[in-house]
Amino acid sequence: MTKKRKKNEKDLWDEEDYAEDEEWTEEGDDPEEDFVTVEYLRDRLEDYYGTAMQQFPMAVMDLGRVSHMSDKEIAAEARKIGII
Repeated sequence: MTKKRKKNEKDLWDEEDYAEDEEWTEEGDDPEEDFVTVEYLRDRLEDYYGTAMQQFPMAVMDLGRVSHMSDKEIAAEARKIGII
């Protein structure tokens, strides 16, 4: 389970406050969680097209393309379908 940090009045924090704060609020506040890896995007695309195959069998072609895409193509495809 991911905890979200609580913003203080200045919206500044140090590592000790971050680690000790038990009441976290907003998603995306952790700078270490504000990035994704290409492997993560590739997995998400495979899940997306794998699920799509249940209703649209031709999605198998897109699923096959994912394994041969470059990192830039993965990012562009994820952006196109709304993953990022």
